[in-house]
Amino acid sequence: MTRRVRLAAGVVLTMTVVTACTGTTSGSPSPSPSAGSGPSSPAGVTPSEEQLPPRPREITLDGVDPCTLWTGDQLTQLAMAPMPRKNTTTAGNAMCAYDAQDRQPPRISLNAVVVLDHDAGDLLNADRGDTIVSVDGFPAVRQSFPAAGPRPCVVVVSTAQGQSLEVMLNYGSTEAHLSGAQACELTSKAATFAMQTLQTQR
Repeated sequence: MTRRVRLAAGVVLTMTVVTACTGTTSGSPSPSPSAGSGPSSPAGVTPSEEQLPPRPREITLDGVDPCTLWTGDQLTQLAMAPMPRKNTTTAGNAMCAYDAQDRQPPRISLNAVVVLDHDAGDLLNADRGDTIVSVDGFPAVRQSFPAAGPRPCVVVVSTAQGQSLEVMLNYGSTEAHLSGAQACELTSKAATFAMQTLQTQR
């Protein structure tokens, strides 16, 4: 069995346990509230003028090291090697990346970014088909991109006013390694794990 086949098998295994393990919820788009009804922002709606639901509490991200947000056990469940690569985004935000356990190119990696300059709600784009989801009880925006692109799925969690935790799946090439649904399942599970760990730190 080749290393690439082993990775595919590991990812498929990860997908089978996502439904039971993940704290990310979504659903079909909900109809707009009728006139006179109160504001509503249910998980899984396609955003237009919708606002994100309230956070259960504020978790500021100042000083958070994104390389501490996934435990060894969580990385194993995500089929990622426990060898973090630290970096900084062009906006100056701290970022950490983990490669899949099978590092044979083309490579799959998970990235966590501690965003200190905007909230998740600032990224809503109805034309792109973004959806509002819940990640371990916190409101988030899930962005889906072409499955064959270098970044097929991104989940941005609103943690505090003007701050967010961004989790994304990256490919080392334009070849589609997973279906769009599988990419977002894996990204959502990673975001849930990161939020669970973050809440033990703050």
